[in-house]
Amino acid sequence: MAQVSVLKTEAEQRIAAEWASAKARLPGPTSLREAAFRRFEAAGLPHRRIEEWKYTDLRTLMREAKPLAAAPDHAPRERARSAGAFLAGVDARRLVFVNGVFVPELSDLASEPGLKISSLADALARGDADVSARLGAANTAENDVAYALNTALMTDGAVIEVAPGTTVARPIHLVFVFAGEPAAVFARSLVTVGEGAGLTLLESHEGPDGVDYQVNTALDLVVGDAAKVDRVLIGTQGRSA
Repeated sequence: MAQVSVLKTEAEQRIAAEWASAKARLPGPTSLREAAFRRFEAAGLPHRRIEEWKYTDLRTLMREAKPLAAAPDHAPRERARSAGAFLAGVDARRLVFVNGVFVPELSDLASEPGLKISSLADALARGDADVSARLGAANTAENDVAYALNTALMTDGAVIEVAPGTTVARPIHLVFVFAGEPAAVFARSLVTVGEGAGLTLLESHEGPDGVDYQVNTALDLVVGDAAKVDRVLIGTQGRSA
């Protein structure tokens, strides 16, 4: 019987090239990322034959894949100081990510009992077994190839842990900012809310008008019994693809 091979689109080929170039420098377990990329590679970009994607056929719509965003230098970080200004009237704790990289100097990291915040990249780099295990468990259970691609190429994100019985005093605002040349950004956050705890989570994405950029963000949310989480996802500014 003849084998039928599915031709890769130009975008899929570019993504594979970006993966081959970047995988050695990405933090965390190589095996986790490799397995996730193989799932993406086998399925390719989601298309209309997949029920969840029948109205957003990425294989057709995504003509090209942007290069992975470089870590932000001083200029993009400075431009990100005003990010999320449209929520200035909300007393929220801001955690700022520029081009998928956590920026501590623009973030509110004041201590609060029962709340722990860290960078995903830092956790992966230091070999945090708990974080890696949670990423692995979620990735095994999820068949979404866009999510698998995020697992393969994720650069940074927030790790937020709320202890059981703790109600976080202020909303936490995840501010994702793109600044620079057209590029692809992959961010991943892990949020664990213990039994009987409470958290309000805001998430916004913004970038420059007239610049094509591609953003793949994912959030793994683990909620304990009798816990309450309110999550608000605020529409993007600028243009994404």
